[in-house]
Amino acid sequence: MRKMQGQSDIPLNEMGRQQARDAQPRVAELYFDLVYASDLSRAYETAQLATEGKFEIVKDERLRERSFGDFEQRIFTEVSEQEWRQFSENPREYGAEAFQDMFDRVKSFFDELPSDKKVLIVTHGLAITMMLYYAEHAKFNEQEYIDNYMMLKIDNTSITEWNQVH
Repeated sequence: MRKMQGQSDIPLNEMGRQQARDAQPRVAELYFDLVYASDLSRAYETAQLATEGKFEIVKDERLRERSFGDFEQRIFTEVSEQEWRQFSENPREYGAEAFQDMFDRVKSFFDELPSDKKVLIVTHGLAITMMLYYAEHAKFNEQEYIDNYMMLKIDNTSITEWNQVH
C-alpha cells in the first residue's frame, strides 16, 4: 500500500537507508562540487548516506516533493476516480500544489545554481520528473508534462545525469 507522502516529513525507513548505502559506489564514481537535497528528512538522510558523509549538504525547500495537501498520507488506491478528477482539476482546493507552482519552484532552484559547478541533487520522484521537464522546456505546459513526464518511473536512489538546462 503506497501512501502519498508529498511534503509530509516522513523519516527514511530501514529499506530506504539500505538503498542509500547501496548507492554509495555509484555516487563515489561521480564528480561533483556541491550537494543539494530537499529539506525533507528522508531526502537529506539519503544524501548523507549516499555521499558517506563526505560533503556538506545544502538543504533547499524548492527540492521538495509535490504537496498533495489534504491527500497526503492517503493510500493511492483508496482515492476514488471522482476524487482524483476533482483534485486534478483544482489541486489548490485541497491545499495541494498545482503543477505550475511546482515548475516555478524547480525553475527558481535551477536559475540560481552556479553555472561553473557540477552538482549532485537528492530529491523526490515528482520533483525529478519536473526537473527533467524543465531541462527541456523553458515554459510550462501542464498537459505535455502529464502526458510525457509525470508517470516516468523514478526508482529510489536512481541516478539521472544531464549536462545543462535548455
